[in-house]
Amino acid sequence: MGDDCRQCGACCGPFFGLYVDPEDEERWRQEGRQDLLDRLEQERECVRWDDTGPFDCLTGERFMQCIFRETQPDGRVLCSIHGTKPKICLEYPPGSSNLCAIFREKKEK
Repeated sequence: MGDDCRQCGACCGPFFGLYVDPEDEERWRQEGRQDLLDRLEQERECVRWDDTGPFDCLTGERFMQCIFRETQPDGRVLCSIHGTKPKICLEYPPGSSNLCAIFREKKEK
């Protein structure tokens, strides 16, 4: 679409494991990212959904955003695993869906 990402974090979903595919898992194995593989396994085993969204079945904690989403002092939202984040996140085109503030602004015009 040609729109530049505003780094607002609106597209950073609440549930990391939902966006991971087998290619991501294989890449993390090759990179030695056991931390990411462990997190993925935990989410697959313990995340449940109800009418209000995802939650941890062991603690009851609600997932309101991806755990790798980090808000910077200047307000930008960045991914703490940007260099190896899931492929769907790396390839997300700004302005391409209603998750994105750019898309919503264009729709309102």
